[in-house]
Amino acid sequence: MININGYVVEEEEEVKIDTKYTIYPFSLCARWDKRTFYSLKTEERKVWIESIRSVLCYSDIYKSYDLGVREQCLIEW
Repeated sequence: MININGYVVEEEEEVKIDTKYTIYPFSLCARWDKRTFYSLKTEERKVWIESIRSVLCYSDIYKSYDLGVREQCLIEW
């Protein structure tokens, strides 16, 4: 069991072990620690990342807000 308060989960680049095997890492990161876990399937890694993010109440800012330059509103009175 790992207490993940204060952590974020990050998807890492896949690692080719040899011509036959590839592993799919993801990491739990905090200012004071980084723990990397490995999955044998990309789908399994996706499930782990989504599950951990749901527990951490993670939300993608791009899904909640439109980011960009704000146009100036000109109102004439």
